[in-house]
Amino acid sequence: MKLTERTVHYYDLILSSSTRVKGIENPSCCDLSALVERLTKLAPKGMEISKTASSSVEISDWDYNKTTKILKVLLNRADRNVSDVAFKDLSSKTRRKAGKTKQEGIETSCHLVIRPNPNGNSALVLLTMGSGITFEAIARGMTLLARLAKKVKANHDLFNFPLPSGELDAKGKPVSYAVRYSFELLAHKSSMLDDALKGGRFLSMELIAHQHSQFDAGGNLQVERQNFFITSANAKSVTGAVVKKAIKEYFSSEHDYQFDNARIAYVGTDGNKKITTLLTNDLDAAFTKRDSISLSAPVDSQQTSISDVITSEMIKLL
Repeated sequence: MKLTERTVHYYDLILSSSTRVKGIENPSCCDLSALVERLTKLAPKGMEISKTASSSVEISDWDYNKTTKILKVLLNRADRNVSDVAFKDLSSKTRRKAGKTKQEGIETSCHLVIRPNPNGNSALVLLTMGSGITFEAIARGMTLLARLAKKVKANHDLFNFPLPSGELDAKGKPVSYAVRYSFELLAHKSSMLDDALKGGRFLSMELIAHQHSQFDAGGNLQVERQNFFITSANAKSVTGAVVKKAIKEYFSSEHDYQFDNARIAYVGTDGNKKITTLLTNDLDAAFTKRDSISLSAPVDSQQTSISDVITSEMIKLL
């Protein structure tokens, strides 16, 4: 992660409701901005939203602006399985390790900027990359916060609605039913590869598996990787969507190698040959709309509070 640059991905945050009451096919839903304001009152700073044996994701900072209705969140992910960091003095060429213990995890930060849409049940989300925090983990974290908010008596109005039938109780008050909320994040599709292939021409694709195996009987010769070379009978019909679908379908079937990279060669709109490499286990990120932001001052890959240097540039993209 560079000190003065961040890659930002675009998503839509979708709020949906469900109920256990039979006969209600389309449960009511509160306004997303109102729910975010109530989530803020939970004081989520320091709250852990995901935990495994070797890693955890925590809400380290949270800032909601009632006027602009923009929510800024700092998430930190600590991973014990990440190796210790090594430092090299570029002048003296001496090296040293940071000294991570077995119980410590290397921590990296992720910034979120969320702006609710006028429709009331969705929001535009900007997410900085490089922390290892997935958009699925963010959606699960927001859902967890909504469940915690439901337990607060003061939030009764956001989770309970009159029956569609208009039924009244013995006191003449509307009978209500309860809902619960869940979130999902949908990636904005990137047209970069599609545009490149539309204006240019697909040449080939290599699937690369970095698997070590013995080549000769004595073990002196070693295979370091396996490559599958793929071409097209009709290059003009190959789009970015075709590439993504083909890779996913191939990986859904059984094969001998775990291909971790896909290297695509194509002729660009300028007539020159170009090559792009995709991570096969993270195709959604490869095909997600992104921007690169330049920072006015260096910012480390880990923070304990929201960085205005980062979020001010992210807000410009809204």
